[in-house]
Amino acid sequence: MNVIKRQSIANWISLGTLVFALIGFILYAVNIGSAGYFNGITVSSLVTWGVIAMVLVVVTIAMAQFSFDGIVGKVYGIVLDALRILIPLLLFIAMFAFISSRVEGLAYIYFSNPDVLETIQTPENLASATTAITGFVFFGISAFVGIIAAFFSAKKKNV
Repeated sequence: MNVIKRQSIANWISLGTLVFALIGFILYAVNIGSAGYFNGITVSSLVTWGVIAMVLVVVTIAMAQFSFDGIVGKVYGIVLDALRILIPLLLFIAMFAFISSRVEGLAYIYFSNPDVLETIQTPENLASATTAITGFVFFGISAFVGIIAAFFSAKKKNV
């Protein structure tokens, strides 16, 4: 219980960043694993940058639990703040990698010639496209929540 009370608002918001990024990853996994246009089309850079970002969220939450004095404390604070700024950047990179790998397929599914639309807009392909778009949204939300978290102090002020 004491651990929960010691958390700053930045840590709680960072936890939200982690949850939204995890939902984005689940949607990505569903997108590549389910039947449809994007079945089996993996994006290794999304996995790389997204996993690094999620690990850094956990690291920053853990780092916020410790404090140091003197020069070590200042350097520690700078590193913590730099990591909190880096997290949204990595999530945006992952989101844009996801979007860039799906944009041609989405254009094909939604904007093909009218004579081809009936064969392309199958329920599986439309579900695959919708899942991809929802994944984009969750990665974007996680990046924006990470930006918001960076504006708050990682350490709770004792009053």
